[in-house]
Amino acid sequence: MQTNTKPLPLPLLLLIIAGALLVAVGCSPDGSAGTTAPQGESTMTSTLEIDGMTCMSCVGGVEGALRRMDGVTAAAVTLEPPEAVVSWDARVTSVEAIRSGVEEIGYTVLAVREGAESSE
Repeated sequence: MQTNTKPLPLPLLLLIIAGALLVAVGCSPDGSAGTTAPQGESTMTSTLEIDGMTCMSCVGGVEGALRRMDGVTAAAVTLEPPEAVVSWDARVTSVEAIRSGVEEIGYTVLAVREGAESSE
């Protein structure tokens, strides 16, 4: 039996590594040391294809805006491909609110791909 495996996209891989590092040093994504997410938290991951980013400053602006949004637990943005991989708490926000937040700062979300749901 042959399996067809695809490598993880770079933004998702970076998100996983960043999360592992935070756990290793005892920090949560919001920067508070020694705390963990409440049991039963529903975390979603979505990839947003973003139009209008032309440089690393754009990438930093989008990533910073995403990370400041209520309910967003992690965000990794790349210029090539122009996308954002966002982990978010479905009890606090929605993919529509995240899309709106990106568009409010001047970019266009061309497509959203829904990722995995996990209960932590």
